[in-house]
Amino acid sequence: MKQIVVAIFACLLAISFAGCKKNKGQTRTELLAKSAWKFDNAGLDMNRDGTVDAPVPPGFLQACDTDNTLTFNADGTGFTDEGATKCNGANPQTVPFSWSFKDNEQTINLSNAVFGGLNGDIKVKTINDNQLELHKDVNIGALVNVIVFLKH
Repeated sequence: MKQIVVAIFACLLAISFAGCKKNKGQTRTELLAKSAWKFDNAGLDMNRDGTVDAPVPPGFLQACDTDNTLTFNADGTGFTDEGATKCNGANPQTVPFSWSFKDNEQTINLSNAVFGGLNGDIKVKTINDNQLELHKDVNIGALVNVIVFLKH
C-alpha cells in the first residue's frame, strides 16, 4: 500500500515540475504574443525612480482609450483593437503596428502610437503570464516616466 501512495505522489510531483518548467521556459516574445493585452492602470513617475507618484492627468486617457486591446504576434506584427467604444466613430476597429525587441529584450519599439500616444522605444519593466509593465520617459516641461500596466 505504501508503494502505491509513494508512486502516486511521485507522479503528481513529476507532473507539477513539468508544468513549472513550461512557464519558466517561455521567452519574452512568447509571453508578449500569448494573448491580447488590456489596459489595467497608468501613472506618472515624477522623480523617475520606477514607482508611480501621481495619476495620469485627467483627459489624457479616456474610457474609449482604456477599453482598447493590444495583440502582439511573434512575427513582429500586431494590432490595436478599439474595443467596445471608439473615441472617433470614423476610426477603423483595428489598426496594425509593428514591434521589435531591443537591448536584450529589455526595450520594445512600437511603430504606431497605442494607449494615449505610447510609441517608439519603451522599457519593459515586467512581463509575465498576467502583467506587462511599460516605462516611457516623456518630456512634459520636465522629464517624467509614464508607467503603463497591461494585463491579460
